Amino acid sequence: MYGIKVILKSWVENEDEILYEEMILTVREENEKLALKKAKEYAEGYCKDYLNADKKKVSTEIYDISDVFEAFEEDENGVREVYSKYINLLGKNE
Repeated sequence: MYGIKVILKSWVENEDEILYEEMILTVREENEKLALKKAKEYAEGYCKDYLNADKKKVSTEIYDISDVFEAFEEDENGVREVYSKYINLLGKNE
Protein backbone atom coordinates (compact mmCIF):
# COMPACT_ATOMS: atom_id res chain seq x y z
CA MET A 1 0.00 0.00 0.00
CA TYR A 2 1.22 3.48 -0.88
CA GLY A 3 0.39 6.91 0.46
CA ILE A 4 0.35 9.69 -2.09
CA LYS A 5 0.10 13.41 -1.35
CA VAL A 6 -1.64 15.37 -4.08
CA ILE A 7 -1.96 19.15 -4.16
CA LEU A 8 -4.88 20.61 -6.09
CA LYS A 9 -5.05 24.24 -7.21
CA SER A 10 -8.48 25.92 -7.48
CA TRP A 11 -9.56 29.38 -8.53
CA VAL A 12 -12.72 31.29 -9.37
CA GLU A 13 -12.81 33.12 -12.69
CA ASN A 14 -12.12 36.86 -12.45
CA GLU A 15 -10.91 36.56 -8.85
CA ASP A 16 -7.32 36.78 -7.61
CA GLU A 17 -7.48 34.21 -4.80
CA ILE A 18 -6.01 30.77 -5.44
CA LEU A 19 -6.78 27.93 -3.06
CA TYR A 20 -4.59 24.87 -2.62
CA GLU A 21 -5.93 21.63 -1.24
CA GLU A 22 -3.62 18.90 -0.05
CA MET A 23 -5.04 15.40 0.07
CA ILE A 24 -3.39 12.18 1.12
CA LEU A 25 -4.61 9.08 -0.66
CA THR A 26 -3.91 5.49 0.23
CA VAL A 27 -3.61 3.30 -2.83
CA ARG A 28 -3.31 -0.46 -2.80
CA GLU A 29 -1.10 -1.41 -5.74
CA GLU A 30 1.84 -3.71 -6.31
CA ASN A 31 4.34 -0.95 -7.12
CA GLU A 32 4.85 2.80 -6.91
CA LYS A 33 4.34 3.45 -10.62
CA LEU A 34 0.90 1.83 -10.64
CA ALA A 35 -0.04 3.57 -7.39
CA LEU A 36 0.88 6.96 -8.86
CA LYS A 37 -1.18 6.25 -11.97
CA LYS A 38 -4.22 5.31 -9.91
CA ALA A 39 -3.85 8.35 -7.61
CA LYS A 40 -3.55 10.70 -10.58
CA GLU A 41 -6.68 9.24 -12.17
CA TYR A 42 -8.55 9.68 -8.87
CA ALA A 43 -7.38 13.29 -8.44
CA GLU A 44 -8.33 14.13 -12.02
CA GLY A 45 -11.92 13.41 -10.97
CA TYR A 46 -11.75 16.63 -8.92
CA CYS A 47 -10.56 18.64 -11.94
CA LYS A 48 -13.86 19.45 -13.53
CA ASP A 49 -15.10 23.03 -13.88
CA TYR A 50 -18.36 23.90 -12.16
CA LEU A 51 -20.43 26.95 -11.25
CA ASN A 52 -20.43 28.00 -7.62
CA ALA A 53 -23.41 29.48 -5.75
CA ASP A 54 -22.62 32.90 -7.27
CA LYS A 55 -22.75 31.39 -10.79
CA LYS A 56 -18.99 31.89 -11.25
CA LYS A 57 -16.86 29.22 -12.87
CA VAL A 58 -14.54 27.38 -10.49
CA SER A 59 -11.59 25.56 -12.04
CA THR A 60 -9.34 22.97 -10.42
CA GLU A 61 -6.16 21.31 -11.62
CA ILE A 62 -3.52 19.00 -10.20
CA TYR A 63 -0.77 21.33 -9.00
CA ASP A 64 1.68 18.70 -7.77
CA ILE A 65 2.06 15.16 -6.55
CA SER A 66 4.28 16.15 -3.68
CA ASP A 67 5.14 12.86 -2.04
CA VAL A 68 4.85 9.11 -2.48
CA PHE A 69 5.59 6.71 0.34
CA GLU A 70 5.05 3.08 1.14
CA ALA A 71 2.69 2.60 4.08
CA PHE A 72 4.06 0.21 6.65
CA GLU A 73 2.33 -2.89 7.95
CA GLU A 74 0.39 -2.73 11.17
CA ASP A 75 2.23 -3.59 14.35
CA GLU A 76 0.99 -6.13 16.89
CA ASN A 77 -1.25 -3.47 18.50
CA GLY A 78 -3.05 -2.67 15.24
CA VAL A 79 -1.17 0.62 14.68
CA ARG A 80 -0.04 1.57 11.18
CA GLU A 81 2.36 4.40 10.44
CA VAL A 82 0.80 6.17 7.49
CA TYR A 83 3.20 9.05 7.03
CA SER A 84 6.59 10.09 8.32
CA LYS A 85 8.87 12.83 7.07
CA TYR A 86 12.00 14.43 8.50
CA ILE A 87 11.86 18.21 8.51
CA ASN A 88 14.44 20.89 9.24
CA LEU A 89 13.04 23.62 11.46
CA LEU A 90 15.95 25.94 10.63
CA GLY A 91 18.09 25.76 13.73
CA LYS A 92 15.50 24.81 16.34
CA ASN A 93 17.19 22.20 18.52
CA GLU A 94 14.75 21.24 21.22
